[in-house]
Amino acid sequence: MKERFEVLDIFRGIFSSLVVFFHMSAFSDSPVINNEFVYNADLFVDFFFVLSGFVIAYSYQFITTANDLRKFFRKRFFRLYPLHFIVLMLFVLIELSKHFAANYVQVNQLDNQANNITTFLSNLFLLNSVKLPGVNDVSWNIASWSISAEMIAYFAFGLAVIFINRNKLAANRNLVYALIVIAAFGSLY
Repeated sequence: MKERFEVLDIFRGIFSSLVVFFHMSAFSDSPVINNEFVYNADLFVDFFFVLSGFVIAYSYQFITTANDLRKFFRKRFFRLYPLHFIVLMLFVLIELSKHFAANYVQVNQLDNQANNITTFLSNLFLLNSVKLPGVNDVSWNIASWSISAEMIAYFAFGLAVIFINRNKLAANRNLVYALIVIAAFGSLY
């Protein structure tokens, strides 16, 4: 990374707190948490995607070789996947515990029908943010949809940057820019 944008850390702290308050609002009667501002704080998740995109684009804009691309993918993967895998395995243990304890302990409101082998595999391979048959992002580790989306964005970014940096024809680069814009707007529908 070329340099650290410390001012962005302040925004990350504030906005991550607001996202936490958003998730807590279902469990609290406090006016500090239950108000219109916090009810809409889920929008700050978008801020994290924009912030991440900015930092990644700034830091890795000079990917030009296959080796650079491999290093980028490896670094991104090992930054996110190990914790994702550990948390997913914890959710598997929870599901197994619920299954084996069902005859001995009454477990109410904890049965998620979406937790099955198909959704497990989509979570395992970080495809749970993609609309695929049988894939439900509200399964296993529900919050991992954002990690899935981020990994897919890293993959698309790496390929786009290496293509743009290797291609000297402005028309080809502009085509990639146009496809990125179309994909961004197309995902809204």
